[in-house]
Formats: sequence, C-alpha cells, structure tokens
Amino acid sequence: MREHSLVFSTTNILALRAGHQVSSRRPYHPDLESANACPNAEPGDRILCREPWRPYVDPDLGPGIKYAADGAFIAAPADAKAWCSQLAKSRPWWPAYRLPAWAVRTILTYIAAPTERLHDITRMAAIEEGIEPRLHRCPLELFANHWRRTYGEQSWHANPLVRIVRFERFNPVPV
Repeated sequence: MREHSLVFSTTNILALRAGHQVSSRRPYHPDLESANACPNAEPGDRILCREPWRPYVDPDLGPGIKYAADGAFIAAPADAKAWCSQLAKSRPWWPAYRLPAWAVRTILTYIAAPTERLHDITRMAAIEEGIEPRLHRCPLELFANHWRRTYGEQSWHANPLVRIVRFERFNPVPV
C-alpha cells in the first residue's frame, strides 16, 4: 500500500468531510503520466488530502495549523512547534500542496481512476463530485462553474480527457 497526495479546495474539503464527495475529476495527460492525479495508484492505496492552511499560534494550545475550510486548529507535534511559530510571523495562508504530512486530517482509500471526456459527466456524477443540488440550479451547471473556477474557461470548452479518481473515506478524524 502506497500514499499519494491530492490537492483539494476548501469547498471540496468540506464536501469530503461531510461524506458528500466520492470522486474527483482531474485533467488527464496520456503522454505525461507523472502529471496525472495519483499516477500508478492501485486499489487500497491511501490518498492524503492536502488543503489550504496557515500556521497559527493558539494562546492556549501553542503553535499549530489552522485550516482554511472550517477554521479548525491542530497543534503541531513537538518537532514542528518552532517551525510553526516562525511561519506564523510570515504569510497568512499557504497553498494546499505545502500542507505538512503530519497535518493532513482527511485520508481517503483509492478505488479506481477511469478516464472519460469532461462533458460526459452526468447529473449523478456531479453530485458524487460533492456538488450539492440547489433550488433552480442543475448540478451539472454548478459542476461546470466549479471546473471553470479551478482550471479556467478554456479548459471547460476544450472538453479534455479527465481521470475520475474514485475513493472512499478512510479516516473519520475528529479535527
């Protein structure tokens, strides 16, 4: 069993943690396997969910990390306390891919990653992506808006090949 990392937005993290998301479409590059989501992953492998964060010094708990998705805090392990304290003086928010492994709070179990064209997504598949249907708003429309915000308008119109990373929740972490 191996570990892989995937970057998730704050919206996706909230959907994952609430149990609403069971797949994630990512651009697929057949000629550049290393650029793809979870290359060489096998069923049962773990996916570490990286999310936006900031170093923070809690008045009662000391240095640690605060998550952008919900403001939750996790104290740093002893060997990272000085590092967190120092970082807390610099930039406020850090990108998800920089989240230290000890601070990953959502772990998924990889199931499969079939490919298809982006526009082949169905209403049900959009809901499996964590899109919550809203009154008078189609999940497909909401998914398209989310894709455009993440990858750009041109990417949506290009209808690229995507890898559908399917997973299930591994750890119900209390943080």
